[in-house]
Amino acid sequence: MTLLVSLTARDGRAPLTDVDVARVSRAYRVHGFALVELRAIAPADVEAARSSWGKRLDIGRTRPGLLLRFVREGASA
Repeated sequence: MTLLVSLTARDGRAPLTDVDVARVSRAYRVHGFALVELRAIAPADVEAARSSWGKRLDIGRTRPGLLLRFVREGASA
């Protein structure tokens, strides 16, 4: 499962911090998902997700974002 997350002060929420990412990771781990990748979103990620909203917001180009990739524990990444 891949999450593309983009939060800015303009959204009324500060960008995700390391503490926020750790909380999200723990919340998914409780349900059997392990965080296997964490990095800045690239334009190709938005294209691959086929997200019209991501394209509209220009995530990965002018707007920052994070990619969080989870796999079911015990499954290969």
